[in-house]
Amino acid sequence: MLSRHRLMTLLRVALVVGGLHLGSIASAAETRPIDAALNDWPWRRVGDPLPLGQQGMLVFGLDDRGAPIGWRLHWADNTATSFALPGLVVDKDLRYTTAETSAGLWLAGPSIALLRPDGRLLQAPLKVDRPPLLGQPDGSLLVFKDKENERGRKILSVRLAADGNSLVVKPLAPLSYDGRVAQAGQITREPNYGHSVLRLLDGRVLMFGGDITDTQASTFDPASGRMTPVAPMPHPRVVPGATVLADGRVVVAGAERLSCYRPAAREVDLYDPQANAWVSLPPLPLPLCAEAYGAWRPSVTQASDGSLVLGGGLEPELLMLPRDARGPHGFATSWQRLGFLPRPRIGGVVQPLPGGRLVVVGGVHNPGGFGDCCERTTGVDRLSVRDTPAAFGPSGLTMNGPGVARRGMRLFVAGGRRFVTTDSGQMRFGSQAEIIDLRTGQRTQLDAVPVVAGALDAFWLDDDRVLVKGRLARDDRGFDGNLASYMPDGSGAMALLRVSTGRWTRIDRPDLAASRLFGVRDGQALLLQASGGLLTWRPGDAEARPGPATVGGGVGAQRVMPDGRVVLAANLAPSDIVSVLDPACDAAPDCRERFVGVGPQGPARLTEVVKLGDPGFHLARRRESPDTLVNVDHAIDAAGRIVRLSWAPSPSSGSPAADSPVPGWHVQRARDVTGAAWDTLPLPAEWLKGDDRDAPGEKACGRASGGDRGLCQVLALDDPRDASGQRSLLFLRRTEANLDRSDAAVGSTTVWWFDEAARRWLRVVEASGLGTRHAVFDLPATAFPGKGRLRSIGWHLEQPVLWVD
Repeated sequence: MLSRHRLMTLLRVALVVGGLHLGSIASAAETRPIDAALNDWPWRRVGDPLPLGQQGMLVFGLDDRGAPIGWRLHWADNTATSFALPGLVVDKDLRYTTAETSAGLWLAGPSIALLRPDGRLLQAPLKVDRPPLLGQPDGSLLVFKDKENERGRKILSVRLAADGNSLVVKPLAPLSYDGRVAQAGQITREPNYGHSVLRLLDGRVLMFGGDITDTQASTFDPASGRMTPVAPMPHPRVVPGATVLADGRVVVAGAERLSCYRPAAREVDLYDPQANAWVSLPPLPLPLCAEAYGAWRPSVTQASDGSLVLGGGLEPELLMLPRDARGPHGFATSWQRLGFLPRPRIGGVVQPLPGGRLVVVGGVHNPGGFGDCCERTTGVDRLSVRDTPAAFGPSGLTMNGPGVARRGMRLFVAGGRRFVTTDSGQMRFGSQAEIIDLRTGQRTQLDAVPVVAGALDAFWLDDDRVLVKGRLARDDRGFDGNLASYMPDGSGAMALLRVSTGRWTRIDRPDLAASRLFGVRDGQALLLQASGGLLTWRPGDAEARPGPATVGGGVGAQRVMPDGRVVLAANLAPSDIVSVLDPACDAAPDCRERFVGVGPQGPARLTEVVKLGDPGFHLARRRESPDTLVNVDHAIDAAGRIVRLSWAPSPSSGSPAADSPVPGWHVQRARDVTGAAWDTLPLPAEWLKGDDRDAPGEKACGRASGGDRGLCQVLALDDPRDASGQRSLLFLRRTEANLDRSDAAVGSTTVWWFDEAARRWLRVVEASGLGTRHAVFDLPATAFPGKGRLRSIGWHLEQPVLWVD
């Protein structure tokens, strides 16, 4: 805490910003390195950070006595200088917006304030929450005052009085998109809140958006006070991010506030004032919305190399659209992932610096779960548009349910979903894509997949083509539309990537939308219908060909064997299977019995083996009793044997039936492809250390009754040392987390490998927190002869990849 003497010791700092001499603002003589000043400052926001060109930034907050203070950041010499805001009105519900002119530092919100270069603070009444404002070349201020907290929507001019001791506030015009005051019933002329303003290169002010004026736009001439409507925006915007490009065009992005489920979350619009026309830039691979309490708007800026950069949303990524003179509107055709921030900065400000550098300051994040929101994100994140992605570095592919396909040492990964919490839960859907070279760890970003879905399936058709398909859904995990980001129609569509050219071709086949892509054979896609019918389809063919019929439409695990057999282990299947009499077939000598599933679908009821090219082949069917095993996870090894991890609950009363499994967790493996008989494998020793002797291993993954618990998975990965592809290695994975798959609730992740010779599990991976989202693990040589490596793909080793260097 600064002493009174030090607070009165003033430092005059001069900056030149945007061609204007900003003078100097009196500041307490407290100068530190930027990180030392901000990393340990539990700042509470007075207003959002204010970028000062490419030279510096102002940040605001309260000291430990509740007094408003600020820091002036100087990027060139990496110093932060504190300054006082003596007597500034502070309101728990209202915040300030800020601007700097030759008259000093302006703040508008609970009051209108001017911090003079000599350290005096002059104030006038206002009482509005973060109104849009612009500094004028003559040192005055324009305030676009809304009506959220008091009556009178007006555009105000504020300047320093001639005697230098007070502020003069003068109304210039109504805050109205057509310049006229709204009469009774005319509610779409004047915004209540959420409108934005930018100064165009010709001196006019572009005003756009707002809660009840969400697509309107007008230009305001400060000299005449005239408001002139211009072309309306193609997408509604409330508190969006926006910037004026070096060539005078305007970029606007960001969903309507607290409306990430609307299409604007994925759209970026470009306005040309000369042509008075709006166009849309490429859609975003991740939604952009600052949907958290304490956050205000996302951030849009232009880097020094001309690229567009977006940040300050719910995602920890920064997105970049490079300049490309050959592309539409002077930009590339697809957004790239520029960086993965250590912590989300919802509402944070991205500022461009010379040389392609960027800094991100401010924003909020939620370190807890439901009902916790939000803490201010401290410190500064630094990155550059020129950075080369590091080998196996952080990426956006930490989502749940991505499409993963491997061909040799090339790994394709795309899409998926991410669950985050602000005060409530929020589901996000991504369409990013990349190819990783497993030898070097380098990743090549691809254009976004032209299909947005909660989960993708992906397979290489040949050396140059990858086929992906979305799993049809309107939202995910039971979230209604308000709690999930916008997902365009067609989540069940397919797309074909030509790797050599990097070009995607979207394939809309409504007849296949509800099917699940689960394999590829001889250049044909294998799809399983919800009804259980198996289809084969070659890209480009007009029709899909029916294959063998199955009973369980919900597939938890599947494997296509070299001889054309398809082994399926259903996580969802009908509760009953019946034989269907076909009189026409019954008369034929080679008629085979046909089965169909009836009744409601339930978990872990069925395993099947069918054969491609032989619709009548049905090698095995097995139905388990409905209540014997729950929470089943399946894997299928290279020999076609099904492996399952399951929970057997304790009986509600009395003793278990004679044929019931012992309560607790079990790992079982079928003896052969038929699944007629099963062997029980031991559990890892760590699973048996719990204090519940009646249910061994219960504490390893938590109680099966729900709530917070671990997420456990059995994995059968092809042995990379076996060139014939006939051998698999068995792994168990446990992540301490809740069922919402929220990173905020992740504890440790443990992976065990099953030593077949010793019939015991050996721990090969132990990591804590978020370290497994994108990590590469070296498997111990004692457990895995040869240099084995395990890469985490998806959500904390959800879909790991195993190889040998």
